[in-house]
Amino acid sequence: MAADAQDQLAAATTELIEKAKRYEGVKMPPELARQFLLLKLQNIAPAPKDPKLRREMSETATWLDGAYGKGRYCRKPDDKESCLDITAIRLCARGLPA
Repeated sequence: MAADAQDQLAAATTELIEKAKRYEGVKMPPELARQFLLLKLQNIAPAPKDPKLRREMSETATWLDGAYGKGRYCRKPDDKESCLDITAIRLCARGLPA
């Protein structure tokens, strides 16, 4: 389900970026130019136009997001009580108690 949403978002963003290219070099108000720039910067890795490849990329990105969320750090490898999940790691990085 998340991969489907990611796939649709990638397809729509890539299409909008392609359509926006025809306005490159056109004089426009700074606010509008900024919106076009933000649109271009939205897509770190442009999605392939081939739906099969785009779907594979979306599934991989979704899997990576899930794997990141399951991450744990154990201060002592043999002591499960010393393990911190990603939320606790973020709190520690901010100097807050885990």
